[in-house]
Amino acid sequence: MLVEEAALRPPDFELAVTRRDRAAVVRVSGELDLATGPDLHTQVVGLVDQGVRHVAIDLAELDFIDSTGLRVLVTVLKRMAEEGGRITLHRPTLSTMKVLELTGLTELFVVTETPASTGAQEGSGVAPPG
Repeated sequence: MLVEEAALRPPDFELAVTRRDRAAVVRVSGELDLATGPDLHTQVVGLVDQGVRHVAIDLAELDFIDSTGLRVLVTVLKRMAEEGGRITLHRPTLSTMKVLELTGLTELFVVTETPASTGAQEGSGVAPPG
């Protein structure tokens, strides 16, 4: 990583990935913006390339999202759709949900208040690809 890139990345940004078979949960915390969006893009595209067909993105700890973060979400959604998979958004904060609604992205994504999970039990955040 370049020194300039490290200086741009907010210190509280974090991605945590849990994977089970062809499903994964990506927990995003901090700010999803110009500095951090590429990290989420790289992570999700990498999962798709490894055969994951359902990614649940947990937004419960997302403090801020800008237009770059929104573009990343749409880009990874399209990439996943090309492979016959799906992306769901889980537990967005009130401010994140407002941005998703104002931009019309709630029409593109399944958005749910349920916690994201890689379990296949009924009601879990990630179901096996069908």
